[in-house]
Amino acid sequence: MPRIKSLLTTVEIGIVKKGHNCQGNATHRLQKGDRRMEVKNERSWDYYCLDCGVRILQRDAEKIKATLALITAGEVNSVEGAEPI
Repeated sequence: MPRIKSLLTTVEIGIVKKGHNCQGNATHRLQKGDRRMEVKNERSWDYYCLDCGVRILQRDAEKIKATLALITAGEVNSVEGAEPI
């Protein structure tokens, strides 16, 4: 039997080694020693400041809640903003 796949990707909280801009908002500057959210993207990683990271996670949590509500209600509809698999 095949393994059940996850819709979630690898996410880690790491420490900035060299200053750079957040990939979510270029006006957010990450300094050496700051904590950042690291998201696996295909073969590389995307790096976000924690402010942007929290917004991303909250937005995605809302999409997951809406999808679960559709499933439990027995509806056949799409969640706005959700990307097709």
